[in-house]
Formats: sequence, C-alpha cells, structure tokens
Amino acid sequence: MFKALLITGFALTFLILGALTTYYSYWPLMAIVFFGVFLLALVSPEKALLGLIIYLPFQVALNIAPGIDLASIRVLILLLFSAWILFLLARKGGKIATIFACHYFVLVTFLFWSAVSLFWALNLEWGLRKIAVFASIFPLYFLVQSATAEKEQVKKIISFLVAGASVVSVIALIQFFSQFFVGLDSSAQFWARNVAPLFYGRSLTDAVMANSSWLVNVGGRTYFRAISFFPDPHILAFYLEMVLPLALTMFFADFRPRRLVPVFLILFALLLTFSRGGYLGFAASAALMLVAAYFFIARNEAIKPFLKDRLKPVLFVFLSLLVAIPVFYFGPAGARFTDSFSLSEGSNVQRLQTWRQALAVIKSAPFAGVGLGSYGLAVNPEAGYRDPTYAHNAYLDVWAELGVMGLAVWLILLGEFFATPFKRLIAIKTGKEKPQKEEILFSLGLIGSLAAFSVHSLFETAIFSPVILSLLMIIFALAANMAKNQEARIMN
Repeated sequence: MFKALLITGFALTFLILGALTTYYSYWPLMAIVFFGVFLLALVSPEKALLGLIIYLPFQVALNIAPGIDLASIRVLILLLFSAWILFLLARKGGKIATIFACHYFVLVTFLFWSAVSLFWALNLEWGLRKIAVFASIFPLYFLVQSATAEKEQVKKIISFLVAGASVVSVIALIQFFSQFFVGLDSSAQFWARNVAPLFYGRSLTDAVMANSSWLVNVGGRTYFRAISFFPDPHILAFYLEMVLPLALTMFFADFRPRRLVPVFLILFALLLTFSRGGYLGFAASAALMLVAAYFFIARNEAIKPFLKDRLKPVLFVFLSLLVAIPVFYFGPAGARFTDSFSLSEGSNVQRLQTWRQALAVIKSAPFAGVGLGSYGLAVNPEAGYRDPTYAHNAYLDVWAELGVMGLAVWLILLGEFFATPFKRLIAIKTGKEKPQKEEILFSLGLIGSLAAFSVHSLFETAIFSPVILSLLMIIFALAANMAKNQEARIMN
C-alpha cells in the first residue's frame, strides 16, 4: 500500500511539475530532480548516498538569485538526511546508528561556536551564509557513518570516491593538454564561457575570472593549470590528494593491476594543478603512511603472511614512482615544487605578507575573533563577499574569525578523527584486536587523506568549499567507523 501511494504521488508530481515547466522557469525541472532523489533515498538510502558521493566532484551550481549561487550538493545532502531519518523512523525495529559522544560533541560544538560568533560579526548576512554552508554539509557525516556499519559498505564508498576522482582526473588531463592543440587562450576561454557558469554559478564565475589563478608561469612559460570542474587548481588539488591515499589502499586491498589506473590518473592530474600546497600535502601523506605501515604493520608477526602476498605489487608501485620522480623533478612541476622553498619567489613573498596581515587581525581580537565570515571586512572595510580575501592558511582563518576557542575546537576535531585510525592500528599491534586485512589498509588510507588535508591547509583555506567540506565529512565518518568496528569487536 505504502509503495503504491509513493508511485502514484511520484507520477502526479511529475505531471504537475512538467506542466509548470512549460510556462515558467527551470525551477520545476530542478524540483523534479530533487523530488526524485528524495524518493530514491526513502526507498534505498544506501544507493542514494553512493549516487551523492560519485556526484560530489561534478556538482552543478543553482543560481537562486542575483549574486547568490547555491551548490546543488548542499540541497541534496539535506534531502538525503531528511529521507534517512524518515527511513529509520518508518522501518520496523529500526535503530539509529550509535554516534560516538566525543566525535559528535566536538563537531556540534564547532558548529555552535561558529553560530555564536555571529553576534559580533562585522557583517551578519555574510556570517549567516557561511554558517548555512556548515549546517547543510555537516549532516553528511551522520549519513555516511550510519551507512558504513559493514566493511563492504566502507569499501563501496571508497570505491565510489575513487571512481569520481578518476573521471575528474581524466577531464583535468584533457583540459590541460588541450592548450597544446587549440592554444592556451582558446582553451581557457572555452572553460570560462561554457564550463564555469554551469559548475560554479554566475556570480562565482565572475569572481573567479576577476581573480583567476588558472594560469601559472614556470620557467618563463605560461600554462593553463589543471582545474577540471573546480573553480581553482588548489581546490582540485585538495580533492585529488585526499582521495589518492584511498585509491592506493583499494589497489593493495584488491590486488588487481587495473586498480593502479586510478592511482596514476589522480597522481598525474594532481601534478598538473601546479599546486605547491598540494605537492606538500601529498608528500606528507605518503611519508606518514609509510611510517605508520612500518611501525604498526610491517613489524607485526600476525600480518607477515598478508605482506608477502602484497610484496610484489608494493615493489611495483614504488619502482614506478622512482621512475616518475626524475620526470617530475626535471619537468615544469618539479620547477614549481622547487620554488616552494624559495623565500624570494613572488607568490611566497605575497603569502608571507598575507600571513602577517592575518596575525594582525588575530591580534585585534585573539579570543573571540572578528566573527564568522568577517575576515575580509577586517582587512578591507570595502571588500565584497566574493573578494578572495583570506589568510591562505585555514588555521589562521579559523583563529581570525572564531578566535582561540574556535581554533581549539577545530584542532581537537581534526585530532580526534586523525587519532581514530591510529588507535585501530595500535590495538592491532598490541594484540587487543585481530588484524582485519582490508580495514588495516583503509585505516592507512584515512591517515593519508587527513594528513594531506591538514598539511595543505597550512597554505590554503578549503573548509568553505562545499565539495572539499563534504569530502572531509565523508572521511571523518569513515574514520569514526574504524572506532565503531573496534568497539564492537572488543565488546564481543
């Protein structure tokens, strides 16, 4: 009966909205799509969530009003979250997944303190718009945590993340190499006119074009950096470097050569972003994964048989990387990476000045901050909402806007989710838990993802990007899942 009513309601709604579309705007079409997603989420929440995850890097913008672009992923997350709650309430004997007090408390505390800071924000409207970003994306953490009760579900989510990043990487490679066939100007203009408005929105496209970081000069030659469907090469680098460790773990978990294809696609696209913060994030990620693998896995007697099976693919990957390193170092990307350590290089000098500016803002309000969304006005009272005025350092941005309390909560939040996979590895090493091969690798991948995000955040601020914040919530939820599985095994 319930299914029959759903199908009838679905059909009637499509007819009504279809008729409205004939006489009005595209909004009825969007309503149809959103309603369809909501129904899918009611019937099969897991499939809807997987669809959302693979859609994440391709999400289009909704131009809801002049000067306001809304990332469609934010609407979809709220729809899925509402459907998920209804699904749990309607299911006989359904139980809401356990939410770990510490993770939940810190996440909600950060959202709460961000909202409190609006009382002294320099511009209430800007602050409300930013708190709306947090409020519409944080529920994704609870969605993913609820959907990853089983190991296979974790694997599916990681597989979909890797698949989406692989397609984005292919698009980035096509976009980058097109400049050598049709010319740099033609390639950049095509992207600005045909791609940017769809995926960024009109007002954000105007802001990106006014302050573009699409081009880079390396060795006296200008390149159109890899951006794919992202507004900025640094944001694309964030996405790729956070998914790349998970792609590596999928290869080692499945032990199939085809799993290497996404690894190299993502790696090459990351290099062509020419994002030095991305390079450093990836280097820190790889180094920490190797250290964790050596101390917590390689020296564990219980896992040695597993390591023997994976020895050949591990050697193959590292030999491939050794071959790639000279190509990278002596190419344009290598020159860009070398410039990262030069204090006389132009962008480095500018970044140091920006950090000093951020410290001056922090000094003016070290404890309470200037309020969420108000950093730009604190630097320049005539700044606009879309002006790219930020500290080029996520930690300084959080401190400047939310004060020392906000920074402390943010660091605790990162630390909690960072520590969770490490605790899992320690429990395995000390014999408190039997080694689960795939989950060990997933723990390493999550460590690598969080390391990449944390290090790159020293040079850029990506927490207000709906795509990167959504990806971070997914990784947080997968990390919390490590603790959930560990607790369940200890209780059993």
